[in-house]
Amino acid sequence: MVNTTQVVNTVDKEDKINNMNLTRYEISFGLFEGLLFGYRNYPDWEQGKIDHVIYLGLFDCCISLYYE
Repeated sequence: MVNTTQVVNTVDKEDKINNMNLTRYEISFGLFEGLLFGYRNYPDWEQGKIDHVIYLGLFDCCISLYYE
């Protein structure tokens, strides 16, 4: 008889986000090829930032939040 125990160490994504500190932000505007209305975020965990983009027809507004 063989007994095995597997321990999985996981980090809750919400805990990681709650422990991050906002260090700076950037706001940018641009043109979008096409016609689109909506919102999307682009997380980039390697660089510690999240881009929040709002698409309004031909234009987009991006707020980049940088975390430590």
